[in-house]
Amino acid sequence: MTLLAASPSRKTSFTLSTRPDHPRSTVPALPVVCSRLASAYALRGETERTAADLAEARRLRGDVFSSIAHVKAGGLWGVPKIEATYFLGLRKAGLPEE
Repeated sequence: MTLLAASPSRKTSFTLSTRPDHPRSTVPALPVVCSRLASAYALRGETERTAADLAEARRLRGDVFSSIAHVKAGGLWGVPKIEATYFLGLRKAGLPEE
């Protein structure tokens, strides 16, 4: 994911959104994409976008995105730095550990 791989403070020249009501929605509404965007936005301090994308991930797959433990149990993680950054963002987004 571009926003997670880059520095959280890096400015982007495009808008990513999974919400169909967004005028520039370019990403299909997949729960994992929503959660990664929520994480990236949380790291950038964009609280409104964070809340909207985390809410969409929960709407699509609330069972998986109810806690960090559930997210970890549901995925394969191969790159430790990306995993750590993703979970740091989810924590900042307000996702509980358990």
